[in-house]
Parts: sequence; structure tokens; C-alpha cells
Amino acid sequence: MAARKVLRLAERQARCVRPLPRPPQRIGQWREAQGISPSSSGPGPLRDLPDWSFSDGRPSPPWRGQLRRQRQNQELVYRALALSRSLEAAKLRGDPKKIPVKTSMES
Repeated sequence: MAARKVLRLAERQARCVRPLPRPPQRIGQWREAQGISPSSSGPGPLRDLPDWSFSDGRPSPPWRGQLRRQRQNQELVYRALALSRSLEAAKLRGDPKKIPVKTSMES
């Protein structure tokens, strides 16, 4: 009887030593592994191009999300330009050719 208990204990311990199965891969991880955006609402033609147009060729009016993304992109461009200009101004201020150098002979 004691041998059975020891055997059961050994079986339980052996079961616990086995590695647990890997959790299933999420769809976003699979999409990233394939080289595409993690969600279907990521950047691309399905999100950014219009779904339809008028029969006379006029484009459809932009959606709120498209307008928001355009505004965010425009703000990003303005910020990048401002940072670039400030960097150029800082470079000009620190240019050794434009800074007057005083020697010990000059008073």
C-alpha cells in the first residue's frame, strides 16, 4: 500500500516535470512574423484608400479617421521641420568659423 502511494507520488512529480505546452500564438504575432501590421486596421491601402467613388469620377469624401491621420501626419511634418531648423540654427551659432577667436596678443 505504501508502495502504491510512492508510485502515485512519483507519477505526479513526473507529470509536473513535463514542459507545459506553449500558449497559442496570437493573430497579431503571426501577422508580425509574416511581415505585415499586427492588426488589419494598420497602415496600408485597405485603410488609407477610399472604398468607393462617385460614378462621375469624383472621389468619396474622406472619413473622420482619414482626416485625423492627415492632420497627425501634417503636425509631424511641421514638428520635424521646426526641429531641423532649430538644429541648423544651433549649428550656425556654434560654427567655429563664425565665432571670433581672441588671441593673447589682442586686448
